Amino acid sequence: MLDERRLLLISQFGIEGYSLLARIACRHPKILWISSNPYIPCKMLDLYAYNGNARVLGFSSRRKTATINPMNLNELGIAVSSSIERGHAVVFSCISELLMFHKVERVYYFLSNIMDKAEEGQFIGLIIEGAQDEKDELLIATLFDAVFKLKKGKDQILLLPELYIPGTAYTLRYEKGLVDIEVLEEVVANV
Repeated sequence: MLDERRLLLISQFGIEGYSLLARIACRHPKILWISSNPYIPCKMLDLYAYNGNARVLGFSSRRKTATINPMNLNELGIAVSSSIERGHAVVFSCISELLMFHKVERVYYFLSNIMDKAEEGQFIGLIIEGAQDEKDELLIATLFDAVFKLKKGKDQILLLPELYIPGTAYTLRYEKGLVDIEVLEEVVANV
């Protein structure tokens, strides 16, 4: 479930998206998480009682994190590339922030290179819905094997496929920072 090699989550601003990223990444023995605010991934991994090998790179230094400069994509690429190990789950929860600092073409090329270096593991990205132009969001989404949109309703949270074959929709239960995932509906493509 949600084990595509390149997975993008589009979420409204809020903690649920980060919690889902942690839930997916915690299935891996090694995690490299790149975030604008390193406190959030550290807290999420603690909530899920993750006891594997995790490294968090952040735009500011906190707890067990290394500081990276988001204004210099070359420097950021070197820091991330040198930290990737075979089988890592590479989590990028700062794609929207990078799109605010840099042109979409540079971010696209940067992410494409990082994804190639993370070839043996899973690459999981997060875009905050509405934080960037829709065309920028669309271009970045083309890098991914599967794209899901997190929708918060009145009584439930849904994870809906935007680009995924077969199209599986999920319902999420969110309680005390933790996400539980259930299959809501599976649609098999007629090819």
